[in-house]
Amino acid sequence: MARRANRTERFRSLARACSFRSTCAVGTNTAPGQLERDGPRCTLAVVQRGTSTGDPVTGVPATGLLTVGGLPRCVWYSWPELLMDDDLKTQTREDWRELGFFYDCDDVAKEWIVVGSRLGLAAFSNLLREYVADPRNAMQSEHEHYGPYMYLEVMTWTDAGMDGHSIHGTLPDLERLADLVDARSAVLQSGDRVRIRDEYSATSEYGLVLALREDGFDPASLDGNLNTTVT
Repeated sequence: MARRANRTERFRSLARACSFRSTCAVGTNTAPGQLERDGPRCTLAVVQRGTSTGDPVTGVPATGLLTVGGLPRCVWYSWPELLMDDDLKTQTREDWRELGFFYDCDDVAKEWIVVGSRLGLAAFSNLLREYVADPRNAMQSEHEHYGPYMYLEVMTWTDAGMDGHSIHGTLPDLERLADLVDARSAVLQSGDRVRIRDEYSATSEYGLVLALREDGFDPASLDGNLNTTVT
């Protein structure tokens, strides 16, 4: 439980350190992961994605953090940008480099995007295998969050798939996805991209894009929040 407690504290640290310029109202009928687009634009909002069954967003608390069952279950939105102080920027860079790759979720294209050097893409497949190897993840609905913002979620589920909430499946499914990542990235050249969807699940709502960069690529370099200045 220590690793999850540490990640909960990481969410609280980010919420405390970031600048909130205005309030985003979220209605009880809002779809999971959606904010009210016609209201005031905010620098940062952390909202509940809902449970694995797709419960709607219930609101944004003053702390900027919602949990389910005592664990973080949320997504970061930056409109137009997330402001960080220098200490938080340094920690965030270190977190990206420790992860080994950059990721993002494009809800318009319905894609999870993983960007890294050959070693970085291998780090992503290793992450999946480490999840599979952990006996605590054998039960349905177990999950882990990864990266400095922790909205990349891998979850144990009955069916293989990807959506705006998570990359999920049975443990054998996730092991198979790790093999797919290795096989598809092995033939890429720097600058190439490849999309995985049907090979993992023909009914998956989202796809997975692997983008290969040059050796020595710094995943923190793609985080636009690290180029902002607190005023």
